[in-house]
Amino acid sequence: MMDAFALSLNTLVSSGASRWQDLALTNFKPQPNESGVVAAFKRQQFSLVKNIFATNFDETVSEDMTAVYLASAHQRPRDEDYDSVLSTDDLLPLQKAREFLSFLSVSLAKRDPAAMKSLPILLFCDVHINRQKIFFIHIHKTAHLPKCDQRDIFEYTVQTISLPGRFHESKLPTKPLSVIGRPLLFQPHLFNSVNGLGKDECVKNLSVASSSRFLLYETTILDPMRKFLSLLQKSFITIDVASSHANTALECTSRMSTVTINICPIPGDIRSPAFKWYKDLTIIEGLLEVFGPERQIIWHTAGHVMEDEEAENEEPMIKQVDKFLNTFGLQQFKKGDKKNTAESELVILPERSEFDFTEALWKVLKKVQSLDELLQCLKQVRNKIASGGNPNFWIHSDNRTKLAKLVKSAYEGPITSLPSLKPIHAVCMLIEMGMDCMQRDYLHFFGQQHVLSINKLKEHFTNISTDVSEEAKMKERFNVIVKFHHILELSVKCMGHFSLNKKKVNQVVESGLDGYLHTEVDLNRVFTVDVTYKDVDKILDVAQRQLWKALLYTENRNGKNTAIMCWTKEFPLKKLVPDYIKTTTTTTEPDDGKSYYLSTLKQCIHAC
Repeated sequence: MMDAFALSLNTLVSSGASRWQDLALTNFKPQPNESGVVAAFKRQQFSLVKNIFATNFDETVSEDMTAVYLASAHQRPRDEDYDSVLSTDDLLPLQKAREFLSFLSVSLAKRDPAAMKSLPILLFCDVHINRQKIFFIHIHKTAHLPKCDQRDIFEYTVQTISLPGRFHESKLPTKPLSVIGRPLLFQPHLFNSVNGLGKDECVKNLSVASSSRFLLYETTILDPMRKFLSLLQKSFITIDVASSHANTALECTSRMSTVTINICPIPGDIRSPAFKWYKDLTIIEGLLEVFGPERQIIWHTAGHVMEDEEAENEEPMIKQVDKFLNTFGLQQFKKGDKKNTAESELVILPERSEFDFTEALWKVLKKVQSLDELLQCLKQVRNKIASGGNPNFWIHSDNRTKLAKLVKSAYEGPITSLPSLKPIHAVCMLIEMGMDCMQRDYLHFFGQQHVLSINKLKEHFTNISTDVSEEAKMKERFNVIVKFHHILELSVKCMGHFSLNKKKVNQVVESGLDGYLHTEVDLNRVFTVDVTYKDVDKILDVAQRQLWKALLYTENRNGKNTAIMCWTKEFPLKKLVPDYIKTTTTTTEPDDGKSYYLSTLKQCIHAC
């Protein structure tokens, strides 16, 4: 069935007739009556298209856009087809695409309502069978201009994206970019127009700017935190170098450059020093499932592979708790976990030397594997506390967990009567202890590093609602702790990968935390920091260049005209049209990491 958003275009092409019957039209925006499979297919395809336009050309595209393929592309996708979004059999021959574009242009010139409502449109062309290597033709409305002769002027832009191929660095043209890129700015439809433009005037005042992106760090995260992350995500650090002037391809100098570091510190990297705290976060998240729709707790072992030291400790949990109760506070408590000196993150996180009773108990009980085991252990703990005579069970003065209150009550003497312990209360008690311990861990880290003030950190907890249920408060508090962990990961990345001064690191971290005061958790968030070229010049020598763009600007009487040339390490259609990789990526050039794929964007502005 035709998408509702493509009906106007469908009306247009059906009125034209049989020559368009082999086209398939679909709107990327999912429809209410569509199956989940089709909606997911559309979202994935649009995401890939959007990424190509944004990454290579700094262009935004609308989800409310009609895509045009050959009819075979409109078949219902299957789950196993998700990676092969498009096949070469689905792509239009360039001649067919140009006929359609001509037909659409005529319809727009006639002010056909169906044509005007159909924009934006994206045509997919077969690169292999056209000399210009055109892949995308994107037609979208630009603006309504002021009236001329009592008539609104309708303006639209045709963007043509081509993929000329793969080129080795040594064979890139040595001519100035202003010469190489001039054909991309050539608009013959402006010649002898009412504006009186000539050939030279169409490309006069040509200037070229550049933009480079270097990849410093990237890792794929396989993440058990289902609520906050998808299963596979990319954590990365990139450096953008932009210059207002460029002469030759791949040029990157400090002259007139602005430099921005982009950090996407997705938690879950096993090499990160913060990974041990991340594991505790996932344990708490699993316990919070007690409040989920299925009321099914996910215990510690469901989301983690047991570490060596855990695997060696095969004592039943009840024995571990008994040993803890008999030894806590009678000797100097062992410092926290061993220091993590991960290879890739040369940062040692400051350890806390003391943990109070509930914090130390959390480190034991977080490994329970069933509700019965938790109830049994907490019963043993509560009975020991209630018996009194345990002054060694010391508690932080600001520890307000339920178990801490019970310990403080027992300081005054034995407790003769304990309320019954329901399963839901036992789980909440464990969650409370975990969150209290983690909150202190984060406050200690930021305080020791002099990155953020304690008052600024505590400000996040003052925003937690007071007139909601205990369950809601617990979830809100957990969200704050997740935000703290995200900022911790950001701090680790800044300290481990850059020799930035302390003031600059503090600005990045403080800005990141301030941004979380009134926003939800977003672990895909990219944090940015502006630095000087001198701050990163040595890093750029070893970082991998991902892409380099030349942005061509010119002024004419018709307004500003822009074209883009983009060199990328990765084939732009790698995920969108996997078939192309088998034929397009073959090259006789040496595989020395110095080959780039070139893509270009040319645009023509039309008014009618």
